Amino acid sequence: MLSSLLTALIVSVSVSARPAPTPQRAVKRSCPEDPQGPAKAAQHAYRQLVREYADTLPGPGGKTHRERRVEEIIGQSLDVRSFSRRTLARAWEKASPEQRAAWTGTLGTMLHRKYRSRLKAPHRHRLITGQVTIKCRDATVVGRLVRSGAPRSRGGNAVALRMSHDVSGWRIYDVAIDGTSLLATWRHRFRRFYRAGGLRSVQAQLAKLARRYPCKTAACRRFAAP
Repeated sequence: MLSSLLTALIVSVSVSARPAPTPQRAVKRSCPEDPQGPAKAAQHAYRQLVREYADTLPGPGGKTHRERRVEEIIGQSLDVRSFSRRTLARAWEKASPEQRAAWTGTLGTMLHRKYRSRLKAPHRHRLITGQVTIKCRDATVVGRLVRSGAPRSRGGNAVALRMSHDVSGWRIYDVAIDGTSLLATWRHRFRRFYRAGGLRSVQAQLAKLARRYPCKTAACRRFAAP
């Protein structure tokens, strides 16, 4: 009996004497070091688009291949989740993971098409980047879209690309041409919907957008992944 009590006491003391596990601190990601990183990423994506248009094979098969590659390049260049979160604001905060995934697919398809139309014909224009403003993992790149062969010093359309940085590098979440921002335009609209009818009103408007911009491409399915 006495030996059993002594054994229990020794075990209790040894367990209590073990040091408590040290809580692990969350790893804080540092800011990107290259101040021209956002401009380089934007130029790289644009040059990829130019090459796809220049190297298109003849016939329907060549056009299909080009469209698929353009979809891939633009999909890799866009931060659709950031665009969706910033656009929907309070509605995004209150939405379920399933709603967010579906909404991201719809808004990603819309952003994809709007971005492509605003870039015009890449093989007939040049993207000239200028000032880059960085706040750690958020950046704005300003520049101009100029027709090929036109003087660099004048003409073209003013461009502002807002970008975010994550493990995939710098990606675009807003495009403004001549001062008109996609993000600001759609955020204003959804703010009105939310004030008018809350989450239900936002859901109804996104359902309309989903019919207008159906999620059919591989890029869209990636956007909508939870």
